[in-house]
Amino acid sequence: MERENKTDMDIFRRIFGLITKWFHLLRLSSNLFLPPEKRQRKKIDEIQWKDKFGNPLFIERRGNEFVKITRTNQRSDFMFLGDVYSYDILSKNTGIKTYYNEYHNKAFLQRDIYGRLILYFYDEEMCFDGPDRKDLLWLFVKDEADADEMSKVGKLLRLCKPYIAGNETDWMVAHQFVVTEAVIDVGSKNPFPSNALSNLYLSEFTFDGARLKSMESFLQSLKTPDRKLQKKIWQLHGGKAKRAGEALKYTFDGKHLTWKGKTIDRFSDGYMQLLRQAYHAKFEQDALFRFALEATGKKPLVHSIGKQNPEETILTEAEFISLLEELRMLL
Repeated sequence: MERENKTDMDIFRRIFGLITKWFHLLRLSSNLFLPPEKRQRKKIDEIQWKDKFGNPLFIERRGNEFVKITRTNQRSDFMFLGDVYSYDILSKNTGIKTYYNEYHNKAFLQRDIYGRLILYFYDEEMCFDGPDRKDLLWLFVKDEADADEMSKVGKLLRLCKPYIAGNETDWMVAHQFVVTEAVIDVGSKNPFPSNALSNLYLSEFTFDGARLKSMESFLQSLKTPDRKLQKKIWQLHGGKAKRAGEALKYTFDGKHLTWKGKTIDRFSDGYMQLLRQAYHAKFEQDALFRFALEATGKKPLVHSIGKQNPEETILTEAEFISLLEELRMLL
């Protein structure tokens, strides 16, 4: 009898394994029969990476908008609306006003340490196998009138605004609606998608045989003819890459750039062609960069901290924006 039961279990496991493999193959093959542009869109919808604190980040498309979702816990810091938040930071909010509803649930209008207004909700659920659990929601509102209105609506309608949710079992999730500005100001300190379009942003790609950590590392390396120094700069991103280029101001004359041992005139068509090739290489290899471009929609791009005079920089605002807009047209 035991042998028969064991045999039946083995058969069940084999059948279950075959069904699992079949569904996996079906999911993969369904993507193969899609047109190329839809295959790319499906891949873009699944973009995931991590923030500087190690929290998983996801970008989801909801209609014509994009939402950045951060998953974290009550012990971790995370980035939200361009600032650092955590459960502890939210716990330090200052109370302004209290709301009651017919179910005797409370809502509180608060101000956080950054001066933002937050409508804080909690719902208590009775648990028979342990302490009662609280579901928590921090809803970011424009002003007190906005808070008054949102305190009366149902749960689903509240989620049309930036919010952070969690409960006392340790999980938290932050939803930030991106692309809400009339203009996209590209900059490393601005929220997504602006920061991901910055030249300083970490973006590993290969161009003309060079393995680069960011577009900034490529640009700043052009200021020196020293090949060994160039290779060191290639491994930098963010402020380190920018400062490496600034350290060359006493040897760089503002006109003569070097790439692969060849001198290039900063004001020549050849230089713009080199830039175009480098940006296309980044575009083809960096899925997050493409996703950020798509997230800008049709909104105008600017680079407010960029310089206008080509004699003062190796990439003016106009040159930079024109390259981004050229790539955006390929999406």
